[in-house]
Amino acid sequence: MKISIVIPTLNRWDLLKKCLDSIKVNTDLSDAEVIVVSNGCKDGTPFNFNSVFVGEPAFKLITWREPLGYPKAVNMGMSAATGDYVILLNNDTELFSGDWVQQLLQPFYSSPKAGVTGLIKRYQGGKPWVLFFCSAIKREVINKIGLLDETFTPGCGEDIDFCIRAYNAGYTIVQVPEVQLNNIAGTNQMAGPFPINHIGGATVSKNPTQEITYARNMKIIEERYGPPTAQ
Repeated sequence: MKISIVIPTLNRWDLLKKCLDSIKVNTDLSDAEVIVVSNGCKDGTPFNFNSVFVGEPAFKLITWREPLGYPKAVNMGMSAATGDYVILLNNDTELFSGDWVQQLLQPFYSSPKAGVTGLIKRYQGGKPWVLFFCSAIKREVINKIGLLDETFTPGCGEDIDFCIRAYNAGYTIVQVPEVQLNNIAGTNQMAGPFPINHIGGATVSKNPTQEITYARNMKIIEERYGPPTAQ
């Protein structure tokens, strides 16, 4: 199988449904699978998913009764994935064009060293990383460096850590397209040439301990890799 799309979700069926519908409309699923990891959902997400996507083999559901946090939920999905490329999507994203997968995967076809692609590239200690709300990872990279570091549970910084580990292993981290996405003024939504809408923070904003988690995880990141740096 060519691609596996992994989407962790904690409630927010309303957003997840929009995300999945946009994938269905804008993605060739003949050689793809969409793996939703429902962890701790109390809003009927598993029931709704099974009702809406019954009889559609490309759409698969993994259910865990308690909240796992982002790294563990993604790792569960990645472990079940069979694709040569694993695409990570947040549940609050929505796609708008049929070339979105091609854009994410094109760097892998152009360069054997490309290991991770994403829409927004930043730097930590002079080393590149991309945000994982919409990103793609070559299976070879996962086989070589492993899964996300669950030290960062419930989430924040795991994308930095994974990308830098991939970079240190000899892979390049590629931003697609080269023109970076920007926040729309006054909202959390992202705008740019890539055909996606990302609300941002739809799950973590409900977590009362998120600021504490962020501070703890950024301390770990800086101890490992140094402070954030400009390009």
